[in-house]
Amino acid sequence: MTNTELLKQCLREKHFTLQKLADQLNISVSALSRKINNKNEFKSIEINAIQQILKLSDKTRDIIFFATIVDLKSTNKGE
Repeated sequence: MTNTELLKQCLREKHFTLQKLADQLNISVSALSRKINNKNEFKSIEINAIQQILKLSDKTRDIIFFATIVDLKSTNKGE
């Protein structure tokens, strides 16, 4: 699951528009938008390209593209 807000924040900080990023990824803006908004998944090659384009650290890349939501209540069964 993509961390949409963090990715959008990184785009703003690097002064990238969706159009500019889509052009560099060689996909349409609508395809990029669907991926950013978790309607479709990013391919690994796209994740690697975005990391290079936006100069993201491995940690930031992982937070953006491999975000998981953990329900703490479900992990504390029996407590």
